[in-house]
Amino acid sequence: MRGFLEEHRQRQVQRRIFITLAGLVIAFSIVTLRLVDLHILKGPEFAQQAKKQHFRMISVRAERGTILDRKGRILAIDLKAPSVYAIPSMIKNERETSKRLASVLKTSLQTMSERLEGPRHFVWLGRKLDPPTAEAIQRLNIEGIGFLMESRRFYPKRALLGQLLGFTGVDHQGMEGIEYSYDAVLRGQEGGIRFERDAAGRAVFPEGFDYVAPSRGNDLVLTVDEFLQHISERELDDVLARTKAKAGTVVMTDPMTGEILALAIRPAFNPNTMPGSTQAYKPTSPDQWRNRAITDVYEPGSTFKIVSASAALQEGVVKPAEVIDCEEGSLVVAGGRIRDPFPHGLLTFREVVAQSSNVGIVKVAMRLGDSVFYRYARAFGFGEKTGLDLRGEVPGILRDPSKWSKRSLATL
Repeated sequence: MRGFLEEHRQRQVQRRIFITLAGLVIAFSIVTLRLVDLHILKGPEFAQQAKKQHFRMISVRAERGTILDRKGRILAIDLKAPSVYAIPSMIKNERETSKRLASVLKTSLQTMSERLEGPRHFVWLGRKLDPPTAEAIQRLNIEGIGFLMESRRFYPKRALLGQLLGFTGVDHQGMEGIEYSYDAVLRGQEGGIRFERDAAGRAVFPEGFDYVAPSRGNDLVLTVDEFLQHISERELDDVLARTKAKAGTVVMTDPMTGEILALAIRPAFNPNTMPGSTQAYKPTSPDQWRNRAITDVYEPGSTFKIVSASAALQEGVVKPAEVIDCEEGSLVVAGGRIRDPFPHGLLTFREVVAQSSNVGIVKVAMRLGDSVFYRYARAFGFGEKTGLDLRGEVPGILRDPSKWSKRSLATL
């Protein structure tokens, strides 16, 4: 009996040893697999995360490409301007520093104090400063305050082509006009300032910054001509002065190619007054930089006679030499009277167009009928967008003939 009990105890001890060894083997295998997963399978991913935590990058915007007219004249270009930054951990007297900088940068003491307080490693205090302000800060000679040169947009022709060119924001991104539409072409590849962080997350600047230079953007050549633009704006100003009109637009195109040679808009807009430019920012209403040539709807007036005349000749309802009775400049249509600025009697159709006779052109257009006239208006692109590479274009208004009145054709 005693021998049986001894044998039983030995088997239990052996079983416990086996279970313990099996558990150790399983645990070791799990640890080994986990180490393989962390170091081999996910090693590159964790290494990248550690690198991101150890290094930080501050973006530096690239120089934008230059915008030129068709003859190579500069319309928009980048100039270098100093931007001031702070490394709060290196500033010894935050209160005194905040007071001195707030006075130069024309900001409140509270705002400046908030920027310099806390564990931040790098903070912008002022972007794209004018030279006198930058020089005043340099004279303060404060430890932990430094400068970097950034690009700032400059429009040498000031208000010339202002609405067409548009402007950039404080981060040098296109905000309106050509600057916005071709931002991807003009903006280039940004660079940066890279610095290390210690285990506590504090910035480490052992030998200055690790600077990655940005790549300049591409230049852009427009179809407009600066000389023709100047003439257009001068003539528009003269007309506005004589008529006392509040706004006006001139669009000059090459009839053979459709290229826009000039685009004058009033009221004028100087893009140098915006945040991303070289001058001090002045609050400006969006109404001033609105491109009225593509956003506003207006009646084409006598220029629409070209559509009427072309349709009539194409459809064969009139001949150039046919004589039209212009009724001495007055014609009643559906209860309303159509008048000419100067009375005309008998004119050939060629003369009707040359003299811009409202009565003569209405008589011929009525021979076409509403549906045919509408078809030609659509064929000329009325009621549709042109597809111009500027945002904000509206298609205009050209209602379906089913919604026309008896006088609609005569008054288009």
